[in-house]
Amino acid sequence: MPAIKSNADAAIIIKRLFKEYSIILFNMVEILVEILNFGF
Repeated sequence: MPAIKSNADAAIIIKRLFKEYSIILFNMVEILVEILNFGF
């Protein structure tokens, strides 16, 4: 039972980290697009 609980906790942490990193990556892509549009 503890293993199942720890796996569930790990899944929650991974989902949370993935959500945060996806937001950061999305912001970086937006900045790159703005730089490219400004360059051209």
